[in-house]
Amino acid sequence: MGIWAKPEVSRISRFRRLQLENWRQQLEARIARAQAQGDDRLLAALLSERQYLERCR
Repeated sequence: MGIWAKPEVSRISRFRRLQLENWRQQLEARIARAQAQGDDRLLAALLSERQYLERCR
């Protein structure tokens, strides 16, 4: 069996991990911008989203 014989599940989970990592990076950038702007409501929402993301990992 070659490298192409991997099950479909491993490719999907690898793609899902990449999606989650991309989401995390974008979220961290948005949190930094909200902190710089002093937007407390947006910051609270983004921190809540970060907690949700951590539970998804």
